[in-house]
Amino acid sequence: MRANEFVLGCSNNLIRFCTIIETTNETQHVRLQINHGQIPSSLNEQLKKPCEITACTYLISSMNLVICATNFGFITCWNTRTNTCLLHWKADANEICFMTAIKHKLITGSSTGCLRLWNIEHLEMNLAQGKDNLSVFRSIRRDIFMFFCFCLEITV
Repeated sequence: MRANEFVLGCSNNLIRFCTIIETTNETQHVRLQINHGQIPSSLNEQLKKPCEITACTYLISSMNLVICATNFGFITCWNTRTNTCLLHWKADANEICFMTAIKHKLITGSSTGCLRLWNIEHLEMNLAQGKDNLSVFRSIRRDIFMFFCFCLEITV
């Protein structure tokens, strides 16, 4: 998505936002700027265990949003410019190990083989309007609510 930016999912409630900064004066210098984000404490208090980021995907937007999944089935939405978690919701009962975003759809896959398709069409608009987290969460429940789910038995 962006050639000079990427996100690293970490353990112990951390996420790392990395930016490659290239300066070209008489000599060329490349450095890596790393900023840390903290998974919201409300998730850790609820679970009594530290979360780990298991999957990340960028949304095509001018708002610089990345969506990350956790080992406890939560989805978190982050602003990569401010390194803050804007929103989170419980998306699955198990670890989400796969995520991809295509246009206004988000597909998540859990460790039990359950695939879910989410409509995220109004997510960016709601966050851009600067609504508080409770209003955005209500909107997520209405607009992003899972409208299609099926489970596959995966045999290896």
